[in-house]
Amino acid sequence: MARFRFPVVAHEVIDGDSIRVWVDRGWGDTKKIICRLHGIDTPELRNAKSELEREAAGQVRTFVSDWVSATNQELETESLDKGVWVGRYWGDIFRISDTTHDGLSSVLLEAGLAVPYSGGRRSWTEDQLNEILGNLDDML
Repeated sequence: MARFRFPVVAHEVIDGDSIRVWVDRGWGDTKKIICRLHGIDTPELRNAKSELEREAAGQVRTFVSDWVSATNQELETESLDKGVWVGRYWGDIFRISDTTHDGLSSVLLEAGLAVPYSGGRRSWTEDQLNEILGNLDDML
């Protein structure tokens, strides 16, 4: 399947793996969508099962907010069809100016702030959440 890239402007970081963006689909056609970062999972903010998960999720969201504050980003997706999660589109966010061409999903995985994800429900262990918080502390 072909991959497509669209200019986007981040509107709101919902949590570490979901971002509301304005997508420029060309010819003045823009649409506000929720992009679910493909292939990763981060702690949940809204449905956190513990205060530790809520804390980790909030800090990962702040990291993502800082990352997407760059002025020019692109969304790469295989299509603009909705994925498994109702109302969200699968994709990744890239910085146009970044010469490494790493998307946000790769950045979060390499920083130890996300885990690989291929669907289904998962629970975060206390050790995993503490590791994420430790990785964030190491970056400061």
